[in-house]
Amino acid sequence: MRYIADLIPNKYKVRPDYFKSGAENKRPFSSKAKVISFLTAGLFFLFALVHLRHLPLCLLAIILALGLLPSVHRWLEKKGQFDFTPTIKRTLYGIMLLPLALMTGYFSKADAKLAHEHFLQQQEEKRLAVITAARDSVRKDSLYTCISSLKHQQQKGSLSETEVQSLLAGLDSLAVGPEEKKVLADIRFNIAKEGAVKLVNSGKYKSAVDVLTALLSQAPEDPVLLYNRALCYDKLGAPETAIQDLRLAMKAGSAPAEKYHDKINPVRKRVTGYVTRCCDGTTSYARGRGACSWHGGVCNWNEPQYETYRKYE
Repeated sequence: MRYIADLIPNKYKVRPDYFKSGAENKRPFSSKAKVISFLTAGLFFLFALVHLRHLPLCLLAIILALGLLPSVHRWLEKKGQFDFTPTIKRTLYGIMLLPLALMTGYFSKADAKLAHEHFLQQQEEKRLAVITAARDSVRKDSLYTCISSLKHQQQKGSLSETEVQSLLAGLDSLAVGPEEKKVLADIRFNIAKEGAVKLVNSGKYKSAVDVLTALLSQAPEDPVLLYNRALCYDKLGAPETAIQDLRLAMKAGSAPAEKYHDKINPVRKRVTGYVTRCCDGTTSYARGRGACSWHGGVCNWNEPQYETYRKYE
């Protein structure tokens, strides 16, 4: 059978509240109780937010917060068909607060341990950074001191090529950064450059060409290398190739290259034709008696005209 509401008029009902559900008979929450419930639930929600990275603790705090909300309180009573009295709620929350406190203590200790380990790691990194910086400073001082000594001895000519290469090999272990490696590479380049010039000065032109060509692959616009290779080409009977290098060296601002270029490829003159030179300095192409009649007469009937050129253009 199904209960039909209001089947009996209210004035004839003996017990009017008998057939109403238990939830409807519950006394509503007072304003003060609601405020306290919302504030306490808010604290639990905030607690859950703070411990968001600890999932069990966060979930337990959320459950406790939800249980304090009046709407959830009524929902639990309706679904569970029981009266969620303050005594039951205090007992339940007292039981649930125990694991909350235990988990809070556990995770707090774990967080403190992690923070301490992180602090110790940072301190160790700082200590190692200081040691590394000190060692790096000593290494740099040693490197540049050795480089300065090497340059000084090289200028004096007190080192053989074998000794220089041996010293450079030792400096390789001290050069770490790209700038330091570039300094050593420049020193090696300059040493090889000086060696190539010595080959040229000693008349070993064929050997010098090979060395100079290899060096020019690293510095194609070096005027010293271009000039010395041009000198070698000229001595080996290839003046046109020599002039190509000389012109590149001249473009880079080499005065010796310009001088040598004028020597092996001097400026020449040749006659391109003849003109009639009038006595006032003007020219005329007339050949008859009337030539230069208005310009003071003819001073030179066959004055040659020249143009300049070089043998190797």
